[in-house]
Amino acid sequence: MAAKTVNKSSIVCSRIPKAGWMTIGKSSSGTNQNAQVTFPALGISDGIITQVDLYMPWDNDAANEGFQAGTTHQATVGGNVYDYHIEGRSGTAQVVLAAGWSNTTSFVVDLRGKSSNSNSTSKGYSQNPYIVVTYTPYTPPTAPANLSQSPNPFETALRLSWTRGSDGTNNPITGYDVRYQTSNDGSNWSSETSVIVSASAEYYDIPSSTISGWERGMYVRFRVGSVSAYFSTVYSDYSSSVRKNRAPAGTATSLSASPSPYISGNLSISFTAGSDPDNGVSGYHTKYQESADGASWGGDVGLPDVGASSPWTTNLASYGVQGRYYRFYMQPYDPFGVAGPWSSPSNAVQYNAPPLTPTINCPVAGGTVYNRTPRILCTAAAANDGPKHTLKVKGARGTYMSTDVSYTPAVFSCGVNDTLASQRKVVFRSNVTDDTVVGSNTFYARMYDGTLYSNEASRQFNVATLTFTDPNLSAPNMRIRAVHVTELQTAINTLRAAYGLGAVSWKTVTPNVTKIADVTIIEQMQQAVAEIISKINGWDSGSTTLDISVTWVSPVEGEGVSGAKLRQAIEQLRALLPAI
Repeated sequence: MAAKTVNKSSIVCSRIPKAGWMTIGKSSSGTNQNAQVTFPALGISDGIITQVDLYMPWDNDAANEGFQAGTTHQATVGGNVYDYHIEGRSGTAQVVLAAGWSNTTSFVVDLRGKSSNSNSTSKGYSQNPYIVVTYTPYTPPTAPANLSQSPNPFETALRLSWTRGSDGTNNPITGYDVRYQTSNDGSNWSSETSVIVSASAEYYDIPSSTISGWERGMYVRFRVGSVSAYFSTVYSDYSSSVRKNRAPAGTATSLSASPSPYISGNLSISFTAGSDPDNGVSGYHTKYQESADGASWGGDVGLPDVGASSPWTTNLASYGVQGRYYRFYMQPYDPFGVAGPWSSPSNAVQYNAPPLTPTINCPVAGGTVYNRTPRILCTAAAANDGPKHTLKVKGARGTYMSTDVSYTPAVFSCGVNDTLASQRKVVFRSNVTDDTVVGSNTFYARMYDGTLYSNEASRQFNVATLTFTDPNLSAPNMRIRAVHVTELQTAINTLRAAYGLGAVSWKTVTPNVTKIADVTIIEQMQQAVAEIISKINGWDSGSTTLDISVTWVSPVEGEGVSGAKLRQAIEQLRALLPAI
């Protein structure tokens, strides 16, 4: 900025020898005469003084000749001596005062006349000496610029940044006044909070303790002023506003866990993403609950955090218990780790448990049958959580046969079935004699749910070869004897015991005493076998596939007992027992 000059013409002499004039010159005795002028303080408060000029307008006494050439005078200010010359009757002497003057207090200028011409008496007068001050005015600094706040949104820290302003002329910036405001709605602002920072600062961090007291979503703006010694603080405009981070507003929805039942590997949970009003959802906290029955749920158990994308997976086998139920929850969080609400639970997923063990009902343990392919009654276990529910059995051959496989001829009363109902009665009859041996046999059964097997059930029973006295009752001259009947009675009771029926108390047959014409003996045996058949046929009420069908031969023909029919009835019983 260009320098200014101020003519201090109002400053007057402190000594007024003649009507406001100051006299200085050489006396007739040849000694110098002094004059003294006291000036008040220069009083320049709005700039830096660069030059001070003392001006003394002179007018010689009319009775004298004025100052002669070579006349030299001196001005002394604060011990600093300045020479100046005046020649002729009038003129103005200018003295540049390099030092000695004062801007804040009064100062004295001593004037003394000197002359190299000692024969001349010179005397002059100066009225209203004055001082011209040249100075550079102060200028204000510029306001800071490029105001910014980060991060946006903010959580626990907020930095207010700016570009420093420029110093004024002879007026450096001594600091910055940082003033910030808050608002709940971005329109109505609080009073300003003022913080003074150093002149070298380019940012200010609002204390986290202050930020923690602000509600989420709070708006913040600020301005910065350049502080200097000679001007009022020069402020910037307000910055744009930023907001304190808000928690995610919407949680995950439509949680769907699959597969159910869970068997192995990863369980997948799909979902519809939640929402965040600021920076978006960064990820989700997860947890699960466990239930023994799918109705009463235990406490929350945390799982690792997952990403923001659907779906996410979890290895249920690493913490789950087979047969129990599990449901899952999600909670969104933002880049600052601020969490939103927990979701509603997912669907319940059951951790697949091994199927329950089936039951082998008949033949009874240790029972004896005469059929190499006997009918064996199994009861399927109660269905649990598997996708399938099949029965698998094996005998002496060591190969499992399953209800979900088609066999010719059919070997299971249920047909092809991989979803057996709980407690379903299933009759099995092998299609090969190799599944038993004559003697002791162990039969095995287990359930299969498509992935897991149940424990095996086993049943030991015996297969005997049934032999009879006189195998060919049709041989010539063959007579029906008591042994032919008693052998059958013994075999029938053995078979009844194998199928859980009580022994029959037979009508006594005594050799050479009991008459063969007593048809009740034959009918009693037929009835005892019919009860075995009826029990077997009643095992699986929903199927007749492996039922036994028989039309009994009656020994009665006409009004009496026919010997041929009697023989046929006994032969029928002999043939039927190894076929049951």
